Amino acid sequence: MSTEITRTTVQKFNVTPVEFAEVFWSMKDSEQVEMLNHLASIAGHMIVFQLQSITDNPELSDEARRLMSLFGDYAYATEDSE
Repeated sequence: MSTEITRTTVQKFNVTPVEFAEVFWSMKDSEQVEMLNHLASIAGHMIVFQLQSITDNPELSDEARRLMSLFGDYAYATEDSE
């Protein structure tokens, strides 16, 4: 007699900031859009406090600060993509 048993294993692990950045960068643009849409939905208006905390952190590099600025510059679609 043979019996099948199904087991579900849950494993928790922490994703490092470096791993998160690597995953984000490897995503297709549609996946990045999905991630940003979800972040907007869970963060809501509270994101401004997090952004301020990030910009006030002395460990934020000049390159990262420029990246944040680029996110703002590219927040709106070009006329061709609408």
